[in-house]
Amino acid sequence: MPLLAPIKFQPTPAAVEAYRAVLAEKVALSAEIPAQHMQDAQAAVWRAVMAGGDLAALSKELQKYGIVYERAAAIARHQCFMAKAIIDNAHRLELGITEAIWMHSGAGRSPRPSHVAFSGKRFSLTTGAFLDGKWVWPGTEPDCGCTSRAIIPGLED
Repeated sequence: MPLLAPIKFQPTPAAVEAYRAVLAEKVALSAEIPAQHMQDAQAAVWRAVMAGGDLAALSKELQKYGIVYERAAAIARHQCFMAKAIIDNAHRLELGITEAIWMHSGAGRSPRPSHVAFSGKRFSLTTGAFLDGKWVWPGTEPDCGCTSRAIIPGLED
């Protein structure tokens, strides 16, 4: 039986633009990254995301800026999960999908009660879900492993 060829990660132009729009803002929230290295860190995050979420490479790159291993790994995980959520949302919207079902991962050591309570509920892909006083999407907050399941118009209405 022949081996399957790997699928190359190829986000659509709209998905790339959606992620570019939040990249600088979200990377800047990582207080551990020294200001003089912020552009380099943003470039490293971009490369990792465009490589399909290369957490190991991004973590190693962030350690070059004096960030300890555990924190660099956490930042890499958050940035790549967030990118996946943003890119998935943009791609779904391009396909005409406007809603999804929030799915709590159940894998975290200290899950957010609001994410657990919202699991299984519908939300708009354009606004996200209003949890803990702000609009969020699954996987976009630090240490959030939540995902979503698209609601296909005509199949689940």
